[in-house]
Amino acid sequence: MKKLWTYQDYVERLGHANPLVRRWAFHALETQYSRTYTKEVKVLIEDSDEWLASRAARYLSGHKALEAGPLILEALLKNKGSEVGNLAKALGDLGYSQAIDVIAEKIPESQGLDSQIGLLTYLSKIRNEQAHKALTDLFFRSMGQEVLVHVIEHLLLHAHPRDVLKALNVFFLQLIDTRWPVRKISRLLKSAGANSLLDDFTEVKDWSILETPEKVFQSVADVNPGMEGMDTSFEDIWPLIRNERYTDAASLLLFKAQAAFKSRFPAGTCQECHREVYDKDKMALAFLDYFTMKRDCWELAEKSAIGIKTVLCAALACCVSIQARGSWMEALAPQAPLPALLNALKTATDNFSESIQDRLVEIAPVQELMGILTKDLYSWGDVWAVRIMGRIGHKAFFPCLVRVLKTSHFEEYVYCDAILAIQRLDESAHEAILEAIRNNEAGGLQIDVLSFLENLPYTEAFDLAVHLWENVHEKDMDTEFFAGCLEGTGDERGVDVLREMVRNGVVAGVDGPLETLAALHNREIPEWPLIEKYRLKKEEQRLMWLHNERVYSHIQEKQLPILKDSQGFPSDGRLEAEKRESPKIGKNAKCPCGSGKKYKKCCMNKEG
Repeated sequence: MKKLWTYQDYVERLGHANPLVRRWAFHALETQYSRTYTKEVKVLIEDSDEWLASRAARYLSGHKALEAGPLILEALLKNKGSEVGNLAKALGDLGYSQAIDVIAEKIPESQGLDSQIGLLTYLSKIRNEQAHKALTDLFFRSMGQEVLVHVIEHLLLHAHPRDVLKALNVFFLQLIDTRWPVRKISRLLKSAGANSLLDDFTEVKDWSILETPEKVFQSVADVNPGMEGMDTSFEDIWPLIRNERYTDAASLLLFKAQAAFKSRFPAGTCQECHREVYDKDKMALAFLDYFTMKRDCWELAEKSAIGIKTVLCAALACCVSIQARGSWMEALAPQAPLPALLNALKTATDNFSESIQDRLVEIAPVQELMGILTKDLYSWGDVWAVRIMGRIGHKAFFPCLVRVLKTSHFEEYVYCDAILAIQRLDESAHEAILEAIRNNEAGGLQIDVLSFLENLPYTEAFDLAVHLWENVHEKDMDTEFFAGCLEGTGDERGVDVLREMVRNGVVAGVDGPLETLAALHNREIPEWPLIEKYRLKKEEQRLMWLHNERVYSHIQEKQLPILKDSQGFPSDGRLEAEKRESPKIGKNAKCPCGSGKKYKKCCMNKEG
């Protein structure tokens, strides 16, 4: 098969006059050539399209292009919009430490929580005393309840155990009623690598940790291979919980955790290769020490069953996380053998060492990675294995990834990661992907099959997309994904197909791809007045939506005045359980901002 567009074609179009074409070319390089570093992407850092500039920064940081640091910082200083946070995250991923003071000054003045979180993420990724001091200073400033929680989260990621006491004192002092914010507490436990375990323990529905703790533990262990065989070591905890001796249970968990830590690090120090485990273990111990020693915490917890349940589950998660990281020790050692790396992968939670991931990508054990997937694809090890397959990109992974799509549900992590992995497979897999689609054997939803074709720049891919579109059931039709697929292939025939759709009154999700293809092939769009009319109406809807959001935010701000507690710590009211104020938006539903795009293709990625 002959490609419609080559690598060099995409590189050249990074300098195209039309920003839509520049986006098109960048997306192709980012997806089809994800393992190739394209230095020309640096020119996009100064692009007038702020979204494209921030994506280029993320691309460069992902490829560890250290020379791009000054360019990204300059773009961040010029940017007044919503992409500030993404540019800051890119600087953090690069380890560019020269921006600490600038970032710290920018946080209080930044508009929007997303931008502030991105700036805080930078400070948490730069692990030095200057960044830690900047976060500590922010901690003592009155910045609002929601921002304060994120400041605490990122401060704790510096892994200074002494920060746990002051951070949790502020956090729990604000819990003045019976509503417990489990998600916020979970975010704080990231520093201990225990957040996903807390989520698992608190989300078990069939049993209660207060009544049948051993069944809750076993239920979580069933979906966490790293907990295999642990149940017997916790048997003396369960009677204490059933007899409501909660502080005694926490004390015993601390004792067990201290014993595991001492066995792992008998000298109380660690080799540099084990720093990641050491830091997380120390933070887990600091949390357990707080849960054991602070009576205020339990007095608050005992006001409600959910409070006791949350603190108990947090203590249990911290203790289990220390024991579960045992498989990391051998895997993090220099020249670790492949079986040790694979064992760490199998027992992974959502907190999985980047060093081990990078080592597996470097070795590229194709057969072993495919063999590690479980039958039911229920574990985090399956998720990470699929992600690593995408990074390696070997064509042999394709049948395995199709099985993942056929076995898992489309809303599960492993399904979504399999889609991304297939899109990033090496060019040598393209023919097999097209053949599977022809034979209706590619797995996945129709929109996902279109996303495969979108990243295959061949006339055959265009023909298949049109064939699927013409023969699909009306209830499965999705104009946005079909139009995006034609745009991705770059076939000039897509201009005529999309123009006809506009003439037939289908404009939402079609106008952008049509404009891109027309600019790419230097074609006119006689239907432009229809598109302009649609966009005017869409802009009116967007402005109305923004107005309503501002009104709601203004009401919320009036209801949450910034206060300080009796000890002078920043406080702006109660930390409440997170509640959704509006119906949940399906990822394939139209975005409420009025863009006409699917939610997953629009604002969902901005809410993170």
